[in-house]
Amino acid sequence: MLARRGRAHSGVRESRAAAVTIRDIAQACGVGLATVSRALNNSEGVSPATRERIMAVAAALNYSPNPHARSLRTVASSSIVVLMKGPDNPFFLEFLRPLELAIRERGFTMTLVRVPHGEDEVQLAIRSCAVSKPEGVIFLGGWYRHDRHSLEDIPVPFVMTTISSMDDTARDLCSSVRVDDAAGMRLIADHLIDLGHRDFAVLGPDLADRSVGAQRLEALLAACERRGVHVDPELVLNGEVALSPYSLGYGYELAKRLISKNKHFTALVNVSDVIAIGAQRALIESGVDVPADVSVTGFDGIDLSRYTSPSITTVVQPVLEIVDKTCEILFGLIDGVGSPRHEVIAPMLRIGESTAPALGATIRPATSVRPATSRIVASVPADSLPTAPVLAHSSLPVAQGEPTSAQSEATRGPACQLGGERKAADADIID
Repeated sequence: MLARRGRAHSGVRESRAAAVTIRDIAQACGVGLATVSRALNNSEGVSPATRERIMAVAAALNYSPNPHARSLRTVASSSIVVLMKGPDNPFFLEFLRPLELAIRERGFTMTLVRVPHGEDEVQLAIRSCAVSKPEGVIFLGGWYRHDRHSLEDIPVPFVMTTISSMDDTARDLCSSVRVDDAAGMRLIADHLIDLGHRDFAVLGPDLADRSVGAQRLEALLAACERRGVHVDPELVLNGEVALSPYSLGYGYELAKRLISKNKHFTALVNVSDVIAIGAQRALIESGVDVPADVSVTGFDGIDLSRYTSPSITTVVQPVLEIVDKTCEILFGLIDGVGSPRHEVIAPMLRIGESTAPALGATIRPATSVRPATSRIVASVPADSLPTAPVLAHSSLPVAQGEPTSAQSEATRGPACQLGGERKAADADIID
C-alpha cells in the first residue's frame, strides 16, 4: 500500500489497476511533486539518493509517462482550479475566457476561485484541493513570497501566473509565468523622461502590499534615479486595503488625495491600468487637462484602457502568450513529462493619448510624435535600459527633421500646478 506523503514508504505493489501518476510516486516516496518530476526528467536539483529511490518506486509501480493520457480523462473527473487574486481587478477577467478554452481543449474543466486581496491564496489553494481534488492549480496574481512549507502542502502541480517573483528558496517547488515588470517600468520612465518630464507623482499599491504593485513601484523609482530624476516621496501615495486596491475607486480616491496636496507634477505614473483610469477621472473632474497639464500612464494593457478618453499609455501584458505558456508548463507537469521552470516575457509599451511632452521640454526624436491612436513600442531585454524606445507595429511615421505639430504645440497648455502659481517643467526562460 502506498504510504501517505511524509511517512516512511513500506512497500509498493508491482502492478495497479489504475494508471500510476507522479502524485502516487510522490506520496510513496514522501517528497514533493516537483522533486519527482525533476528526478523522472533527469533534471538537476535532486540528490543521487533521492533520485535513485524515486526511480525504484516508479519502476515498482510500473509508472509510464503517457503524453496522450489527458485525452482519456473525462471532463467530469478532471479539473483545474484557477485562483484569481483581487476580484475587483479587470485585468484578470481578461484571462478567464482564453484560459478556460485552453483547459477545455485538454479535456479538463476549470473551477474558478476568487481570492480577496488580503487573503493568502496558497492556503486557499490547499483547502480547495482537499475539497475538489483537482489535477492542477493556476494562480492568477498573488503574493510574491510564500512559506516553503505551505507550497509543499499543495498536493498537485501548480503554476504562478503574473506573479513577479518567488523567494529563491522556494523556486524549485513551483513554476511561474510573468512579464518583466521592472523592464516595463523602465519603459514607462524612459518614455516620460524622453518627453521632458521631471516632476513625477506615483500611485502605488496599498501599504501592506506583497504583490507585483510593490515591485513595480520600486522599479519605477530606481529607473527614474538612474536617469537622474528624483521622485518626491510626498508625491508617492499608497492607500489602505479597505479601499479595495487595484480598483477604479482606489485610483480615484488616491488621485483626489494627491490633488489636495497642491504640489507640482507633470506626470502621474500608476502601477496598474485600473488605478490609472480611476486617477485620470479624478484629474479631469478637478479641471486638469490630460495630457496637456499632466501625462498619465498605467500598466497591464487591459482593453478598457484603449477606450477611455484620452486612451491610456500603458505597458501591455500579452494575455494569450501568458496563457499558452502557463498551460504548457502545467499540463507537462501533470503528465510527468516536464519539470518546474520560470518564464519571463519581455514587456511592450503601448502609447495612447494620455501622454504628451512636458511644457518647454526638449523632445527626443523617437518619442516626438503624439499619436491619434494607440501604438506599440517594441519590447526590450530585461537587462537593458533603453534611452529611446524603438517604434514598431505602427502605421504612424516616426518624426524626422522638422518638429511635429505635437512639438510645436508644446506651449498649448501649462504644466500642472495644483495650487499656487503655474510653472514650466525642466526640460526569459529562467530555470
